[in-house]
Amino acid sequence: MYVSIVIPTINEAQNIPVIFERIKNTLKGYKYEIVVVDDNSSDDTVGIATSLGAKVIKHDFRRGVGYSVMEGAVNSRGDIVVIMDADGSHDPAILPNLVRMVEDKYDVAKASRFIHGGHMEERVISTVLFNIIAKMLLNIKVNDITGGYLAAKKECFNIHPFFNDGRWILWFMFSNRTRKIIEVPYIYRKRVTGYSKYGGIKHLKRGFNYFSCLIHLLMLRLIASR
Repeated sequence: MYVSIVIPTINEAQNIPVIFERIKNTLKGYKYEIVVVDDNSSDDTVGIATSLGAKVIKHDFRRGVGYSVMEGAVNSRGDIVVIMDADGSHDPAILPNLVRMVEDKYDVAKASRFIHGGHMEERVISTVLFNIIAKMLLNIKVNDITGGYLAAKKECFNIHPFFNDGRWILWFMFSNRTRKIIEVPYIYRKRVTGYSKYGGIKHLKRGFNYFSCLIHLLMLRLIASR
């Protein structure tokens, strides 16, 4: 099966060569493409990704990571689509395992920080608690719902891009909750270089948006169960 690795970016020029090399070393023997969807970076992310052979989709203004993910998946060539970050937090070492799971019998192979063997170098209690609550309320049999590192059959992305920001993963998991899903443990690492897009007040705003999304999805689940 052909694999498409979709990487949404904003100002990741320093990290792109590092993550590309790691992907290359990990996916030896696989036919794959790398699709970089750049959300109007001010550095040379686009130029570097292009020079390294990636297919690049560039936005002229900020559209959001959720929009970038869905756009990249829809415009990819692969039978299997991998979503991962460019900052090094998503370890490419587990890529073969994720892909094999989808090649085998699963629709979604979800990298997980919260099962045996998984870990976060910077553990945030609010993230752990949110995942526990979301799993219970939405009846999604996955321990790590909010992490955006996964491999899936391309058909799993045939959903309306309801959220353009980080909440895309909640909508994705909710929309595919009846499919065959397996979790693969991984260690969520600190970014290699650069700075987080969700520091300070943005982190608080993000938390509020996530809980609002959770309530929205819960209402959809209750309506659907009538």
